[in-house]
Amino acid sequence: EDTAFLARTEKNRSARQVPGQTVPKGFIGHYWMGGYYSTYEYPQFNSRTKVPGAYAFYWHGDQTIYRPNCDSNEGLVGWSVLTLAPQDNIALIPFQVNGGLVYTGLIPGRRNDFTILGCAYGDLGPSQAKVPYQGGSINPTYELLYEAGYRINVTKYSYIQPDAMWIINPAGVGTIPNALVLGFQIGIIL
Repeated sequence: EDTAFLARTEKNRSARQVPGQTVPKGFIGHYWMGGYYSTYEYPQFNSRTKVPGAYAFYWHGDQTIYRPNCDSNEGLVGWSVLTLAPQDNIALIPFQVNGGLVYTGLIPGRRNDFTILGCAYGDLGPSQAKVPYQGGSINPTYELLYEAGYRINVTKYSYIQPDAMWIINPAGVGTIPNALVLGFQIGIIL
């Protein structure tokens, strides 16, 4: 989700930086909600029978919270995503909520870079919890993830991004130790 949000932010920034055009004033925000329905037949967790159709609902919002200068893109944006897939007999994570903050230009002299903090929480479904796991019965509950990263925009169309994630209760089973994951992304924006 962070990557999609940052790609959209980069695209919006590029669209606003047309020579002779001013940067919009005020605190820009985007909000939408929706749902989907699929006619595919999905296998249930505890049965060989299949369920025709799956559906879910979602909410997304991002809002500029702070700008030190209204004539630039620098500042802080908060974002959130909520997903609800109520068919827990086929949905691995029936409820998930994500959120975070992205600060553009936090480090002096690097006004196009992004500092990223995020969090993701997912409840594992009760039907999935009844499935045997590695030879035993388990009762998965939730998985929680914290993420921090820094996107260095090398050019208008390319970036590198080191990040770190702390995963709490991996797979929701309580038998796997919490994990620190270090990563690195390289990207080209078309």
